[in-house]
Amino acid sequence: MRPHLTWHGDPDKVNRYINKPDAEPIGGTIPNFGNRDLFQRFRGMILGDPRPEPILHMTLSLPKGAKATKMVWVKLIAAALKVLGLDPEMTPWFSKRHQDTDCDHVHTAITLRDFAGRPLSVSGSAAKAEKTHRHLCAMLGLPTPVYFDPEGAARLNPVTPKRRLAEAHLKALHTDLREVFSKRQPETLSDLNAGLFKCAAGYQVKMTSNVHGVSAFQFDNGEASVFGGELGKAWEPRHLNNLLRLTGKLRRVRDALDLNQLVQIFNTPYMETIVANIINRPEPDRTTVRLADHPQPDRNDGQPCPRPARPAGLTGSAGRSERVPWRDASKAVAESDRSTGPVSSRTHTLGGADEQGGRTKQESFSNHSGKPTAAGVQNGPVAEDLEDPSRITFGSLLAKVCAIAAKRLPGWRLSPVKGHTQIAVKFSDQSGVVVSPHNVQIVRDGAEAFAFREDFEPSIKPHELDEAKVVDRDNDFDF
Repeated sequence: MRPHLTWHGDPDKVNRYINKPDAEPIGGTIPNFGNRDLFQRFRGMILGDPRPEPILHMTLSLPKGAKATKMVWVKLIAAALKVLGLDPEMTPWFSKRHQDTDCDHVHTAITLRDFAGRPLSVSGSAAKAEKTHRHLCAMLGLPTPVYFDPEGAARLNPVTPKRRLAEAHLKALHTDLREVFSKRQPETLSDLNAGLFKCAAGYQVKMTSNVHGVSAFQFDNGEASVFGGELGKAWEPRHLNNLLRLTGKLRRVRDALDLNQLVQIFNTPYMETIVANIINRPEPDRTTVRLADHPQPDRNDGQPCPRPARPAGLTGSAGRSERVPWRDASKAVAESDRSTGPVSSRTHTLGGADEQGGRTKQESFSNHSGKPTAAGVQNGPVAEDLEDPSRITFGSLLAKVCAIAAKRLPGWRLSPVKGHTQIAVKFSDQSGVVVSPHNVQIVRDGAEAFAFREDFEPSIKPHELDEAKVVDRDNDFDF
C-alpha cells in the first residue's frame, strides 16, 4: 500500500498508459463519459501551466490475494491524497484498475492545479510515502509496515525495503552484508572487505562519490557495481559507519566478558582451595576421615557413646546406626543391628563396684569374620578398612540401593538377606531383585526389576564383577 509517485509533463503519455483498453474505471472528480472525453477534460485542466511536470501519477496496490471494491478504492485514494497534502474534493483526478499483474492495483492521474486554477505541489519525500503507507494499512487492518529509523539505534540487521531487492545482484549483496555483520561483526572497512570476500557474491567496498557528487560506499564484484544507498537508507555512509562502530564495540565487549570469566575462575579463593585440596590431599587422609566418623566408647566414666552399626559380614566396615531417610531403609538398618552374627563381650566394673555386687556394662565387638576378639584388641571392621578402604559397607550399599530404587514407582520395600551381605528389593509390580556389592540378580522377573538392574550395574567397578555370586532363588527372603 505504499504509494508510488511519478511526475509527468506529457498528458498523452499518461493517457496511453492509464487508459488501456482493459482498464476498469474506479472513480474520480473529473466526469468520465468515455476515454476520449475524459482525456480531453484532463488535458484542458493543465493547459497554460508553466511548470515542466504538472501531472502526478500515483500507483496503489494491495497485497497478493486481496481485492477491493470500487468504493473501497475511492476511499483509499482520497485518504492517500489527504496525507500527501492534497484536497481530494478540490483536486482534479481520475483512477482506473489494471489487471495485468497478480495483485489488485490502481493508477491515478492527478493535475497539480485545483479547480480554481491554483497551483498545487507534492513533495516526493520518503517520510510522506511511509506515513501514507502506515495510514492505509491501518484503514484496512493490515500489519503496520516497519521502516528504517534513521534516528534510532544501530542494529546488526537493519531494515531494508523489499522493493530495493528486486534485482538478483542487489539481493545477493544484501544477503552477504547480513551474513558478515551477524557472524563476523567487522569494525573497519578492511574487516568488512575481508568478510565479504569469503561470501558467495565476493563484493568489495570502497568510499567514493555517487552521481550526485555525494560521498557513498560503492560495492563492486567485477560484474555489478552498487552504491549503498540503492539498498536503502540503512546502507548510506552515516548509518553504515554507525553500524561498524556498533559491531566493533560488541566485539570488544564479548572479548572482555570472556576474559573476565576466565580470570574469575582462577581468582576465586574457593575454587583455588578446592583445586589445592584435590591435588594435595593424600590417600591416608581419606582413611583418617573415615575412622574419625566412628568414635570409640569413653572409658573414663563408663558412659556409652553412639556406637557404629554391627559389621555386615562380607560387606566390609561398619555402617552408621542412624536412621536412613529413604522410605523403608531405616527398617532394614534396624533389623541388621538386631540380627548380627556371633559376637564377643568383655565386661568391666563401673564406678569401682566389685564383680559380684557392682553394676556391669557389656560392650560387644566383632571382627569382619564374626570371630570373637580379645579384650581391647581392635582387629574388627576398622582395622580391615585400613587394609582395604575401598570395600563397600552395608550402610553404603543400603544407601545406594535406596537412592536407585527411589527412581522406580512407589511401593517398593527392602529386606536384608542372610548374613546381611545382600539386600532383597521387592517392587510394586511384584518383581524382585537381590543386590550385593558386586552383583544384581533378578529373582522374580518384571519391568521394575530389569530397570533397577540397568541403573545399578554401571556403579559396579570392573574388578568387582569377578566376585559376583549367584543367589539361590530358594533363599528365605520374603517375596
